[in-house]
Amino acid sequence: MKDGVVAEFIDEDPGVFHARSFEDAPRSLWVPRLAETETLVLGSSQRVDTVDSDELEAQGITVATRRSGGGAVLVSSADLVWFDVVVPVGDPLWSADVGRSFDWLGHACQRALLSLGVNTQLYSGRLQHSPWSRRVCFAGLGPGELTLDGKKLVGMSQRRTRTAARLQVAILRRWDGPRHASFLALPEEERSRAADGLRDVAVGIPHSPTEILNAIQTELATH
Repeated sequence: MKDGVVAEFIDEDPGVFHARSFEDAPRSLWVPRLAETETLVLGSSQRVDTVDSDELEAQGITVATRRSGGGAVLVSSADLVWFDVVVPVGDPLWSADVGRSFDWLGHACQRALLSLGVNTQLYSGRLQHSPWSRRVCFAGLGPGELTLDGKKLVGMSQRRTRTAARLQVAILRRWDGPRHASFLALPEEERSRAADGLRDVAVGIPHSPTEILNAIQTELATH
C-alpha cells in the first residue's frame, strides 16, 4: 500500500488476532501467520451451541469467536489466506457507506487474482442469504466478495468504530462443504441436507499462500 505501508505478519492465534485493537492504528495491512492446525472461527452472533463440540474435538479443531460476520469460517494455512486492512476515518480509502466500503478492496483482490490467472467475478448486489449462511460464512454472498465459476472464493467482513474500519478478507485454498456440515449441531437428516447444500457453494484455488499474498501486496501497493 502507498505511504510505505507494508504487510505486518502477526503471530497470534485466530481468536487473539480477531480481538486485536485497531482504534488508533494508521492505514495497515495485517496478516496472521496461520498454523497447520485448524480453528473454526464463529461469527459475532453465532452461539457455540450451534456447532457440534464433540465432532470438532474428534477432528482436532479448536473454536474461536470473532466480532464480525455471521457464519463460521474454518481457518488454517491449508484452508485459506487471511489478511486485514485497517482504514482510518479520513483516509482516501474510507467510506461511510457500509455497503460500499468493500468496493475498492474487492476490485483490488480481483486484479491480484487475475495476475495469477484466476478470473473471478465481483459481486456488487445486496447481501444474499442461503439456508446455511447464518451458520457457515461461505454459504452467503455480500458486496465486494468474489466468485469463481459461480462459487464463492473470497469472503469479506468488517468491524467499524468511530475512528476506523477493519476490513477482513479470506481467500479460500480448499473447500469441503460436507465436512463443514459435519461441524454443525443438527439432527442427522438435516445434517445430510446441509452437506448437499454446502457442497458446491464455494471453491478454493491451488496457489500457495506466498503466491497469493505477494499478488495482494503488489496490488495494494498501488492504492
